[in-house]
Amino acid sequence: MRAQEKMGHSSMSEGWRDHTSPAQERVNWVMDEVMSGRMSQADGMAEMARAQEMMREEARARTTHPEHRWEE
Repeated sequence: MRAQEKMGHSSMSEGWRDHTSPAQERVNWVMDEVMSGRMSQADGMAEMARAQEMMREEARARTTHPEHRWEE
């Protein structure tokens, strides 16, 4: 991961979210790889599909196991 991404200067997360999920990080990384030509479009699409699946898993985990429960 490059330093500027840690600082939150990646265009995807311009201040709208302090914390990016691992899936979002993966999407950002894939975008960078494809844009820079290090990864082919086809490989990029495959990686994106995997990242989408990760996002769905994260969303499912959030809804089925909320970390912050108000009723204690």
